[in-house]
Amino acid sequence: MASLSPHAADTTTTGISSLQPSPFFRKASHVSLFRKRNPRVSRRAVSCNDVSGLAAGDPIALAAPISPPDFTECGPADLPAGVATNCCLPVTREIVDNDTNEQQISSNLSIMYRQIVTNGKPVLFMGNRAGYEPEPGQGSLENIPHGLVHVWCGDRTQLNIEDMGNFYSAGRDPIFYSHHANVDRMWNIWKSLGGKRKDFTDPDSLNAGFLFYDENAQLVRVKVRDCLDSDKMRFGYQQVDIPWLKSRPKPRKILKKIADKLKHKHGIANAAEIPSASSVVFPRKLDSTLRVDVPRPKKSRSKKDKEGEEEILVVKGIELDRNKFVKFDVFVNDEDATLPGADLTTQFAGSFVNVPQKHSDGKKKITILRIAINELLEELDAEDDDSLIVTLVPSCRGRRYHHRRNRDPVCLLINRFIRIMVA
Repeated sequence: MASLSPHAADTTTTGISSLQPSPFFRKASHVSLFRKRNPRVSRRAVSCNDVSGLAAGDPIALAAPISPPDFTECGPADLPAGVATNCCLPVTREIVDNDTNEQQISSNLSIMYRQIVTNGKPVLFMGNRAGYEPEPGQGSLENIPHGLVHVWCGDRTQLNIEDMGNFYSAGRDPIFYSHHANVDRMWNIWKSLGGKRKDFTDPDSLNAGFLFYDENAQLVRVKVRDCLDSDKMRFGYQQVDIPWLKSRPKPRKILKKIADKLKHKHGIANAAEIPSASSVVFPRKLDSTLRVDVPRPKKSRSKKDKEGEEEILVVKGIELDRNKFVKFDVFVNDEDATLPGADLTTQFAGSFVNVPQKHSDGKKKITILRIAINELLEELDAEDDDSLIVTLVPSCRGRRYHHRRNRDPVCLLINRFIRIMVA
């Protein structure tokens, strides 16, 4: 996650170099990870035309329910006695679940491995430090799981996916604090894996400060350097099994050279339709799947080369409305990236997620996505390939995440390039 530069403030602050004992930190505390089960709901049409007790002129009739609706039948929401309302899903809503529970769990674990473990460099995991450019690009942790959990926990019947689904209102939901405690926990786990997984060390990052009110209602400035070591802050996380650490995606048992299969005309009707990255005209609307042939700067890199530098897939110039939820997934060397139910855990490279920010300046957001692909190339047996087939699959118009009134015909543009670099 990109750190933020402090805002200017015309107020007196109390500097702190380290946290002092207080009534709120008497001893080390522990935060546990609790799994929240998702109900498995199959597609069904729900009609609410026959709801009884819907009083004429009821000022809150058809309002969003206070309690979760019962998907099995229509009925009143959990409201005070004498108040009638409609708690059914809108007629146009559909919830589709194509995966079995086991498939979903396996896929989730592999995605977590890819997002947390594969992106081993600080700039890839946390994003570029703010200050280099207006939108420096968020890291893998902020995209998934951070961003999607915000949207999943938001109320999709609300215009702006409040509360958790929009940054301006997320803090109103108590789960916000558990969610960010878990994000901090995953940051701690990432640092424990070794290698280049370390916090930023430049003074600009470490000395960036944020203003808070303490338990005595005194305004204090807390610097980033004060918040990097949980031991010094006198708290820890419960030691539990972390299955996604052992869930590195495995190649398919029958893995063909898909890039060659797609790029040559061995009976493949659409082979000639895959353009090279240099021939794609940008800006390019990402309102449908985009597949491009991207050259690599160097192939057959040695183990020493890979340990010293990461091969990075870069999508630059992602332009979008920051008030809208936007997501696209990135796949490498897979012709099935758009087929529902396809097993894509190995070919999945990463995702871009934008959580809406309703109370913003209204300006377009232009940012960048960086994805580590060293491990991915090993899994795909593609280290000797001259180029890679990169597929971007937009999800911004998907029913699973959007209220019908909150969709635009085109969610985003790619206005610079798709490129592979070594850094």
